[in-house]
Amino acid sequence: MVTGNAEVEPQPEPAPDSDEADTSVDALHREIRVASRNGRNALMVAVLAAVAALLSAGVTAWTSVHVSSVQLDRQETLAREQAIRKDRVNAYADFAAAYLDYVTLLGGIRGALQEQPPDPKNLQAAVAAVRDQLRPYERDLAAVTIVGSPMVSEISGLNDAHLALWTGPDSMGTALTYAANHDIATDATWPGVAAAGVVSIDKFAADHSIDKFVDQARNDLGSGR
Repeated sequence: MVTGNAEVEPQPEPAPDSDEADTSVDALHREIRVASRNGRNALMVAVLAAVAALLSAGVTAWTSVHVSSVQLDRQETLAREQAIRKDRVNAYADFAAAYLDYVTLLGGIRGALQEQPPDPKNLQAAVAAVRDQLRPYERDLAAVTIVGSPMVSEISGLNDAHLALWTGPDSMGTALTYAANHDIATDATWPGVAAAGVVSIDKFAADHSIDKFVDQARNDLGSGR
């Protein structure tokens, strides 16, 4: 007989229906798959973003380097052109000054050749002055060639004219050689020899006026009219 104080034993919960259990497991699998897929997608997005950032930084860096390189090349080219122009300006100015000094001293020889009666000492002094100026003249003419001057024909013409001034049957050089080997104060042939020397000096100065050289130099430097 059951009394009123008897305890009621708990009844076990009914086992879940197998269909419901399967449904819960499938749902969990789907959630895992979705989460995994979302995780992979997030990872891929992060990787792609990182790659894109690297590519962007690389392109930016390359562009910056390329632009800097082009600018540097332009600056170097400009600096080189400016240096060449400066060298040519100096070379042209130095040669023009040397030429004028040289022609002025040739005028001293010209005057001595025309002296009547001739004075060998005056001629010797004039020749010595010209020979002292000959080295600066040739040095500065060579400098014009060294700096890459385009005035090739003008320089060649000057060299040819200078050679003709000192060599040849009717040149100044021939007259000076004759004076060194004869007593020009009494030599009857001397006036004719001296006159040929004067003509050769005049020809050198007239055919190769410094004005022509200056005009060509101005054209080369871009300041010609």
